[in-house]
Formats: sequence, C-alpha cells, structure tokens
Amino acid sequence: MIKCISCHQEIEKGKFCGYCGASQVCLQCEHELSETSIFCSNCGAKRNDPSHLDHMSAPPVSQPNPFGPGYMQPIPASPNSGHLSDSIKIWINKIGKRNLYIIGGIIIALIVVVNMLNGGNSPKKVVENFIKAVDAGNMKKAAQYVDPKLPWNANAASKPAGASIKIRSIVEMQQTEDYAKLKVEADMKPKPLRGNPETIIFELKKINGKWYISDMD
Repeated sequence: MIKCISCHQEIEKGKFCGYCGASQVCLQCEHELSETSIFCSNCGAKRNDPSHLDHMSAPPVSQPNPFGPGYMQPIPASPNSGHLSDSIKIWINKIGKRNLYIIGGIIIALIVVVNMLNGGNSPKKVVENFIKAVDAGNMKKAAQYVDPKLPWNANAASKPAGASIKIRSIVEMQQTEDYAKLKVEADMKPKPLRGNPETIIFELKKINGKWYISDMD
C-alpha cells in the first residue's frame, strides 16, 4: 500500500488514485512523481493532472459545519500562534466566538451586580438606609441594618407623630476592614435642644461580609 500524492489516501500501487483520480506517475514515461512536482524529473513532461492542479492552486472548499453555525472547529496549532496555551485555544474553538461573547457579557453583568451589592452594603449606605427607614416609620426595615445582637425591638419601636429626620451630610471618620465610624449631620423634628443640625455618631462592624450598625451616639 502507498499514499496518494494528492489526497494522501492509502491506495494500491498503480498509475492513478482510486479516490481522487490523480496520476501517481508521469503519463509520458511512467516515472514516479512527487507530491509537489509540476514537471517530471525523468523526462521533463508537464504533469497534466487536473486533480493535481486543483490540489496545488484551488482554495479549499468550505464544508457545512455538522455542529451548527455557532461551533468553530479546532484550528491546528502553529509555532507562532501567540501566547495562549493550546488548551485555551481548543476551549475557545469549542465554544465558538459567538458563545464566548455571550459568556463575557454574563461575566461583566455579574461583576456590575456584585459591585452594586457591595456599594449597597457600604457603611455609608447602611447608615443612609437606616435613617430613611426610621424617617418613613418602617422600623422592621430599619432593624435590618442594626447588629442582630443588639436589643432592637422593631415591633415595639415606633416613630412619633410629626417627627422626621433628614440627612444633611455623612462623613467617614474611620474605617478598617471590619470597623467603621461615621458622623451624620441631620435636621430633626421636633427640634433637638442643641438645635439643628443634630450630629449623630454611628459605629458599624462587618458581620459575615455585611455592615451593621453597632452603636449610635
């Protein structure tokens, strides 16, 4: 058995390939031809083989993708194919560029959501949400921002009629990985003895990755 010099299929030794019809020998002197030969090296006759000419010059014909349009078949690695490892290239080819863009979009969306959630649980945001809940008379919601270990009875707490508290400013005085101290200036009704704006100091601590109010003064 030999390999066809054109299609590389294993064939019986003979003048022509039974798969692609390419001549394996010179049609003038029957000298064996090489894969890249255009002229016979023995007699100089031109290799007049249509299948050979197609093989040498015609662009490859794209075949229908059996796995669907979103799938990209693996591309053989080349010596100068970049710095990505072969395993990453194969993975990218398997999932397809279109699916890769979708996955990338999902990852970006998750990052945005996580950042929003972290921002919503920052010490400043916790204090702001607590004061807004108290001002709205929603003590159960306000209790969500207070250290669960503190004796805060949301059912017993209530907002006096006509009372209100409006934030003027929130200033971060101190913050570490699990402790924060903030100064809040707010306008309150009824007006406190010291007059408006009233200054309130909040202390917070992080419990299981979330900030809670642990003290107020």
